[in-house]
Amino acid sequence: MTEITIFDQELNINPYAISIIGLAKNVGKTTAMNHLLKRLSEKLRIGVTSTGWDGERFDSITGLPKPSISLKKGTYVATTTECLKRSSEHITIIEATDMSTALGKVVIAKAEEDGKFELAGPSTIADLYALKKKLIEYGCELIIFDGSINRKASSSVKISDGIILSTGLNAGYGLNQVKTTTIFWKNIYSLSVYSKFSIKNNGYKYCTYDYNGEITSSSNYIENTRSNEEAIAINGAFTESIAQYILQNAADSDVIIEEPSSCFITPKQLSKLNSKHKLYVKNKPYLHAVTINPTSTSYKANPLDFFKLMSEICSPYSVYDVKAGLKAVR
Repeated sequence: MTEITIFDQELNINPYAISIIGLAKNVGKTTAMNHLLKRLSEKLRIGVTSTGWDGERFDSITGLPKPSISLKKGTYVATTTECLKRSSEHITIIEATDMSTALGKVVIAKAEEDGKFELAGPSTIADLYALKKKLIEYGCELIIFDGSINRKASSSVKISDGIILSTGLNAGYGLNQVKTTTIFWKNIYSLSVYSKFSIKNNGYKYCTYDYNGEITSSSNYIENTRSNEEAIAINGAFTESIAQYILQNAADSDVIIEEPSSCFITPKQLSKLNSKHKLYVKNKPYLHAVTINPTSTSYKANPLDFFKLMSEICSPYSVYDVKAGLKAVR
């Protein structure tokens, strides 16, 4: 078994799937991916794909140049035929799939020489899982998903074993919002796995439990569940409206959601939930590190000061400014 090192962390799991989640556009997600690819492509057979469109030459909103995704010879890639036309190296298409994107059908290909790539892939968990299985069948030991906070499917535990969060000055309008956004998602992906008793899946969206772990009510409508119980478990999306109902009606029950990628609440709601209740997950991917980009299209910050601030607020996780070569390893 080949050892896999993800940002200074050595793993003995093979194959391994990791998703790089950008908290906004232009926060250094592609730079983080290229860092991993450069360090690991010589040792491992790697497969890459995206949950959207990445590696394009120019940003679709600002028009500014963007870094390309650099793949080494022998890397497997799941992308579209349209994207392959804009890639710079010779590739071999191995398999065509029936998965569709806005840029055409997804194919699995192999890079026959080093070069630049554009990635476009599916956005559903079912399609991403199918791609992951195919890449493993082709012998990939590490699968990297290029994702974002608006395309969280790849960070589901059904898809990824681990994640890297990428943040930067573009993650908010001003430094305070950048801090709020970064802390919020760090906390969401750091939620504890519930362990007081086993959570059963009986097919309903909402289930309440007593102190002994027995189900006391089940319903597809939260209004029909009991409000004064030890815990309430939620299958599917955990939205702002569900969080608001629980805050207004459910005593001090533990709240258990499926996983971080199913969370769609606000930072204020998270703060209120953790003061009145305690929010847990049934399962989650492992958060390896946070990468940062100290540049923005709209305002500036001192790169070293920004690195120190992010290292502080992202504790206990390691923080990397890949481009500057700065790291706070924990």
